[in-house]
Amino acid sequence: AGAVTNCTNSAAITYTTTDTAVGKNTYLGGIVGDIESVASDVAYCSNNGAISFINNGTTEVFGGVGGVVGNYYIGNTHMTDCVNEGALTLSGALKNESCIGGLAATNINSFVGCKSLGSITLNNTGSSTAIISAIGGRLNNTACTWNGLEINCAVNYNEGNNVFGLLQGDTWLSTKYAT
Repeated sequence: AGAVTNCTNSAAITYTTTDTAVGKNTYLGGIVGDIESVASDVAYCSNNGAISFINNGTTEVFGGVGGVVGNYYIGNTHMTDCVNEGALTLSGALKNESCIGGLAATNINSFVGCKSLGSITLNNTGSSTAIISAIGGRLNNTACTWNGLEINCAVNYNEGNNVFGLLQGDTWLSTKYAT
């Protein structure tokens, strides 16, 4: 197991795409975009920069945006005392289950002492379902826990096939639970 600790980002991160990106999964995070091989906990990290994923095309593409972490492919991960103050945006024609979360887009097992303070905006112009949450967009298929969180952010999303949840928007298996 690894760890990402005491990191800060203040730079804006913007990813703009068109129809040519169909089939790709793109994750953006203020500190970590995508971790796929080693379970790495994230602690004492903060993001102040705006993070934007924008699809200017008409074909649906997959996007994931997290204030601190975009995606963990590996389970059993934890986020401790992290803060997002940057504005987050996920917009355009989005593939099913594209997601945005104030702290993480996907796959964190626990959040302890974290703060989601930046505005979060989902503008899905596609016909598929996208997911938005003040903490974690789509969380993994094991139990998830939250402890000592602060949520003080605007969460904006358009009408349509979008799923919203305060702590998490969706989970992969309905038989799992949150505490």
